Amino acid sequence: MSVLDADSHVAICHTWVGLVGEHRGVWRTGPLALPELASRCTVHVTSLYRRHVWVDVGGYDPSFVDGAEDWDFWLGAAARGWQGRGIPEVLAYYRRGPTSRERRARAPDVSARLMRRLVEKHRGLYEAHLEDALAGLYAHYAGVCLSLERVYRHPALRALLWLRDRMQRPPAA
Repeated sequence: MSVLDADSHVAICHTWVGLVGEHRGVWRTGPLALPELASRCTVHVTSLYRRHVWVDVGGYDPSFVDGAEDWDFWLGAAARGWQGRGIPEVLAYYRRGPTSRERRARAPDVSARLMRRLVEKHRGLYEAHLEDALAGLYAHYAGVCLSLERVYRHPALRALLWLRDRMQRPPAA
């Protein structure tokens, strides 16, 4: 609240999110800005925002029953020029369980359908920011790939994979 009270131009305040349960770490949320929001949801649903934003955007779109209603909301807010401020500190925690709605939304068929719906609803925004949105997606994808490469280069994992391969080989004749 202190951030919103201190600056009337800030309409949305969000923090970093501590990930607990099956996924761990810190989600360092990004800016409430285009084109970042066109390529990925950069603001968590636990954000605090002024009622005027809710009214202006029209609240959460009930057609997003499988997820991404917050992402849709942030796209609408950014497209209307609402300003956000991130606090680089974990002040919220998020747990994703094995049957959570958020996990189901990450299934390939569901996530593709949600992305198509976002693009359909915000087509002008996506057309205006297409190159930057695709570049952002590719940069994120490349970062994930590099992280996986580091994991697979870890000596302990390499030893486990070597052992698995040896145990799966058919006996020599």
